[in-house]
Amino acid sequence: MFRTGRTYTTHRYRKAGQEERPIHPVGRFVTTVFKLAAIVSVPLVLAYLEQSQAETQAAVAEALVKVVPATPTTKVGSLVFASSHSVQPDLISDQSFGLDFPNAVRVKRSTEYCQWQEFTQQDSRTERDEDGNEHTVTTTTYYYNKGWYSYPINSFFFDQPAAHYNPQRDPYPSKTQTTSKLTLGEYTVRPSVLQNANEGWSTRKRYSASQLDIMTETSSAAIEHGFKYVGDGYFYSPYEATNTATFLRAVGMALEGSLLDYQIADVVNGLFGQCAAGDIRVKYQAIVASPEQGAAVVGKLEENNAIGVYVMKNGYKMGLYENTAETDAGTMFKKLLSSAWWWVVGGYVATLIWAAVVTYWYPWNPLEGVKQRQGGEPTKNPLDVYIWAAEAVALALVTVGAAKILVTDEFVVGMVVAGAGVGVLSLSSAPWIRARFGEEKEKTD
Repeated sequence: MFRTGRTYTTHRYRKAGQEERPIHPVGRFVTTVFKLAAIVSVPLVLAYLEQSQAETQAAVAEALVKVVPATPTTKVGSLVFASSHSVQPDLISDQSFGLDFPNAVRVKRSTEYCQWQEFTQQDSRTERDEDGNEHTVTTTTYYYNKGWYSYPINSFFFDQPAAHYNPQRDPYPSKTQTTSKLTLGEYTVRPSVLQNANEGWSTRKRYSASQLDIMTETSSAAIEHGFKYVGDGYFYSPYEATNTATFLRAVGMALEGSLLDYQIADVVNGLFGQCAAGDIRVKYQAIVASPEQGAAVVGKLEENNAIGVYVMKNGYKMGLYENTAETDAGTMFKKLLSSAWWWVVGGYVATLIWAAVVTYWYPWNPLEGVKQRQGGEPTKNPLDVYIWAAEAVALALVTVGAAKILVTDEFVVGMVVAGAGVGVLSLSSAPWIRARFGEEKEKTD
């Protein structure tokens, strides 16, 4: 449940004909840098994803020609496919919690932090008197919510940092461990191949709650930070503030005026057992190999029947692991291509959102779509939403096309996509469309 922080009301007066206060050159420079960074960030990410997909496609095309089954007569240095139901990874342990993970290929420790998060809500209204003088009233209200996050949140810059203090304790951050080696039939698979295993994560329990209590009660996590197993796969450590920290926080709350600020949210959160800021909980996931499922790998055959990463001609490092023996190299390559494709699809979605924001907020829109300059002030007309959508789609298409032209071999496809974007721009600026929206504006006005 949200806590309500302070509310600020600011007033701004401007006489008729009075110009806006000029922005300081340093502020203007910083603002420009941020705007440029926002403009180029998404196209750069999209270009990277397109290039990554192109490299993956080229590597897979080469691998399909080179891959051979691993046999006793296979030449060392070959790209091989090996599978077996005889699979045994070396033991993975987390000494900090006194835990062992038999048969695990990879183990992921996920750490979560109970932290305050600050939100703001801002309302603004502008009034003009009969002389044209402008009076703008802006109300800003701060809200705070406490919950579990996968990262610590710095509360130093909160409006009320003492009342919503986030301890930055982080004794056991999230990490992923990979077994030092895996025996697959007659072969030994190196960790460089196994690090690419990212499917089949499970949270199944290997021990009972009583066993977990016994295993962890003498661990450094329990002794030094009070971690205990609390069920549902979680190890929990409550935050215990020192007397000095408690005193300093009380002083800070008194100075900011929040020492006696008790709200219904505090009672509700207390009754329902919400965590305290600074609490930490840890949960484990693992990819577990078993003789019933077996395993399969694709990689480079090395000396002593070891399988490592194969470097393709374009520098792509090929090393694949599948947690089942009932597969083949072709299926593993298809999954690799599918993963690369979905990353690019995510890039397309992000590009469309980015294009919508750019065409909406930036006043230098060359086609004067949703932004119209009247008396030097940019204004928005709700009836221009169709033109805005068209311009956003056009900008997204041009961006995608440019990325394909610049970083991939799909020159023709890139030209077609970019050309489609230019066509949409031309259509959105057609006189009959502009005239139609112009009429609607007149009716609205």
